[in-house]
Amino acid sequence: MERFSFFNKLTGFSPFLFQKKVRNYILNRNSIILRAPTGAGKSEAVVVPFLESIERRRCFPSQLIYSLPIRVLVEDIGKRCKKYANQLNVSMAVHHGEKPESELFKEKIVISTIDQVVSSYCCTPLSLPKSTGNICAGSISSSFLVFDEVHTFNLEFAFQAMRVLLDHSYKLKIPFAIISATLPDIFLKEMEKKYLCKIVDIENENEIFSRKNREIYLNPKFHF
Repeated sequence: MERFSFFNKLTGFSPFLFQKKVRNYILNRNSIILRAPTGAGKSEAVVVPFLESIERRRCFPSQLIYSLPIRVLVEDIGKRCKKYANQLNVSMAVHHGEKPESELFKEKIVISTIDQVVSSYCCTPLSLPKSTGNICAGSISSSFLVFDEVHTFNLEFAFQAMRVLLDHSYKLKIPFAIISATLPDIFLKEMEKKYLCKIVDIENENEIFSRKNREIYLNPKFHF
């Protein structure tokens, strides 16, 4: 249990089984794909081990860049992650078109939209001076990249751009994480084969309070 004391101390609750698995894989520099239901604590599963690597000076990428499809999700997850980062005095920024907080993507944790991350990787940052593009690209190229809610990514842009970034990280042996509540089995198998990812699929929803106590109501009068 001592191995997970950091998680407990930082979040205020003991990790679920899937969070323990993710933590062990990440701290051993494995790329992971996590499929778990909404409200299960997927963000904590990847962000907390990253913070643990900083606190314990483990050999790991020095930055985490967390990509999401829309700004409202960036704000929501940003609030939670900022609470954890502040406890350790770790620099963090929420970065999107209406709130470009990051300064050259140099903070230890950057929560951003996928379009901001991809444009910065291409040396053409949307919300920063173009002359700084190579700096932002350097940060993204060497960071622990996290892609969340990937099932909502636009297939022609965001999803394909993510694959380019995954190829880059894989070639440089930099771990990454893909997380979502909805990922088809065929996608998991393809990613596992191509990038040697560790797959973490939740086994017991009953240990997650928000899922165990949920109520489902079926309206027999509803018609499509």
